[in-house]
Amino acid sequence: MNLTAVIRLVGINEHTLRAWERRYGAVTPERDSQGRRFYSPKEVEKIKLLWALVNEGYSIGLIANSSNQKLKTMLAGSLSPQLIEPKSLKEESTLAHKFLASIISSLEKFNLEGVHHNLQRARFDLSIKEIVIDLIVPLVKEVGRMGELDKLNISQEHLLSSLLRDYLGNIHQSLSPYDFAARNNFKRVVLTTREGDLHEFNILMASILSNVYQFQTYYMGTNMPVGDLVQTCLRFKPNFLILGFTPLPSNREIISPNEYLKRLDKLLPRSVTFCVGGPLDLAACNISQDREIKSITGLADLDQYLASKSMV
Repeated sequence: MNLTAVIRLVGINEHTLRAWERRYGAVTPERDSQGRRFYSPKEVEKIKLLWALVNEGYSIGLIANSSNQKLKTMLAGSLSPQLIEPKSLKEESTLAHKFLASIISSLEKFNLEGVHHNLQRARFDLSIKEIVIDLIVPLVKEVGRMGELDKLNISQEHLLSSLLRDYLGNIHQSLSPYDFAARNNFKRVVLTTREGDLHEFNILMASILSNVYQFQTYYMGTNMPVGDLVQTCLRFKPNFLILGFTPLPSNREIISPNEYLKRLDKLLPRSVTFCVGGPLDLAACNISQDREIKSITGLADLDQYLASKSMV
C-alpha cells in the first residue's frame, strides 16, 4: 500500500507518519525505483494500532517498537496505564486551535475566502480525525455560543453551515465509502437520523469516522422513516446502526426517540448493535435485554468506540 493510501486509511497526517519512521523507526517501508514508500499489510496494521493508542494518550516514543500483538493488548486495556502521557495539547491539536481561531476571525468579518482558505489548509496539515474532532466539533460549538451571545448573527451561522456542508461532503466522498473491496474491516455500519430530524452535521461526521476505521459504511442521510430504515438494514445486514437524535420542537416531532427505537428493536435482528447519540433516557425505551445498545456522548466517544470495534 502506498503512502497516500495509508494516510487515507488510518487518518494520520503525512508529517506525523514520516516523523515516526525517521525518529522512532516505528515502521520501515519498502521503496520503489522512484523512492516512493510502500507498506506491507503488517506495517499498515501497526500504523493503525499506533495511531489509535497515541489518540488514547500513549507516548509514541514508548510504544513505537512494540509488536503488533502487544499493541493490540494495550489497546484492549490489558496493560498498566502508566505508559500514558500526562494529558496535554498535542502539536496537532494546537494547530487545530489555530485554524479554529482564524476561521472564527474570518467569519466575524464576513471573509468567506479566509474561512475557505483555512479549511483547505487544515486538509493538508491535520488528519481527518483531527479535522472532525479537534476542529469542526469545537468550531460548531463556538459559533453556536457566539450566536447565543449576539456576537455572530444568523446569516454568519448560515454561511458557515453552507461551507461546512460542502467541506464535510467532500471529505466523505474522498474516502470512497463504497470501495469495499479495498477495506480490511468487513463490519457494516448504517447511519441516519429519525424521521423529521434534519440535523446532518453530527451524523455525517460519524460516517466520516466510520470510513476512517474502514467499516463498510452506508450513510443514509437524515429524516429516515422506521420502515425504510428497517428495509435498508435487512438488505445490508449491518453490525452497527448509528442513530443521531436531536431534540426537536413538539410541532416538528413526527416520532419520539423512544418510539423510534422501540419499533426498530422489534423489527431488526438482535445482532444489530444500536449506537445512539443525543440526550435520551435509554432505560425508558424498553429495549430488549439481549440487544446491545451503546450510548454515544459525542464524536470523541464514538471515535473511541469505533477504534475498539475495528480491532476486534
